[in-house]
Amino acid sequence: MIGYLDLALWGSRQIVQDGTFRGRTMLSVFAELPRKGVRLGVGGKVHSAERCGELMDEGSDVVLIARAGILERDFPRLVAKNHRHESPRTPVPAQFLRPGGLSERMIDHMRGRRTSSSVAPRELFRGVPVGRRHEVSVGPLRGRAPRRGR
Repeated sequence: MIGYLDLALWGSRQIVQDGTFRGRTMLSVFAELPRKGVRLGVGGKVHSAERCGELMDEGSDVVLIARAGILERDFPRLVAKNHRHESPRTPVPAQFLRPGGLSERMIDHMRGRRTSSSVAPRELFRGVPVGRRHEVSVGPLRGRAPRRGR
């Protein structure tokens, strides 16, 4: 039995192209399954507080952020304070990324440059203090309290 299912989609609005569920969002298909306590997380091109709220409303228990969290490491807190917050549009200059603790290798990665065929994530964040590597849930979004327990 699993306790958590992660839908790491290219885009959180991804539509099923074939079969019985054609035309529906991937999230809607999984959100309607009897989950028996299995939490559902979804991510993919999540750049705004509004999209975070929509994903929660559509059945996600956890919203996953990637680029928005790299651009603004306090993105979850910014969203909690301002439900209209949007991540900065890319591209951003390297000078914008350096204060957030990104290594030159990670900055190159963000630019789309290949730096190595086998760069481990820990290498990309070398030098970032441990307490700044991971953000945690910061509380309700759109009045919804985070779900707890397994």
